Amino acid sequence: MVFIDFGDPGSQAASRVGPRRRQPGQRGYLGKDDPGRALRLAVAAWARCEEGNGHALGRWDLFRQFRVMTEHHKAELEQLQEERPLTSKEASVLKWASERLEAWQKAKQREKAALKLLSQTGFRERLSNRQTPLSERMETQLVHDAWRWFDYLVWLVAKGTDEDLVDFVADPALFRERRKQTVICMTDQIPVWLKVDRGKRIVSFDRLEACREGTKARRNMRAAAKANQGRN
Repeated sequence: MVFIDFGDPGSQAASRVGPRRRQPGQRGYLGKDDPGRALRLAVAAWARCEEGNGHALGRWDLFRQFRVMTEHHKAELEQLQEERPLTSKEASVLKWASERLEAWQKAKQREKAALKLLSQTGFRERLSNRQTPLSERMETQLVHDAWRWFDYLVWLVAKGTDEDLVDFVADPALFRERRKQTVICMTDQIPVWLKVDRGKRIVSFDRLEACREGTKARRNMRAAAKANQGRN
């Protein structure tokens, strides 16, 4: 059994274990100090929560959340600065946030930051397959079906029997008695229209890896089933 003395975690000796192997040290990550790392981690956690809830996000949804968090954090640090002197770390974060928000006023800088944020938070863009191509004939058929269904409902309100109405109203007999007081309202607008548009959506590296592993497992199962079928 061999014991290795790593020394002080903050010392230079602790930065290498064996040839060319660096250790993160006290900060927990390699590289130079990153004032925006905590905000990026918060954005990544938010995006993974949204993904887990089945919400489709795009690149700009991710960047918008990052920008909002940066603005709020900057405002908190400025308010804190009025109460007491900031620490060196807090001052560096405030400087970083101010510089980033100023740079993001330009469209080119926003585009660059949004693309970079994808890899920094562990996401990748993929084309959405949520689309249903319809021919002109199919679209016409769907419109006619909707019109027929609407006509049937109007007839049901005016002429439907208890058996016809039982799936639509709680008390068919009471509904028939008050038909003359029934008002049919029609509108061509709704308060909210929710629809997943075609285009690119962001997917986490973890979900992509899970999909690859699932595809690999199904491929192996089909190969095994085919091999067993050949033996029989």
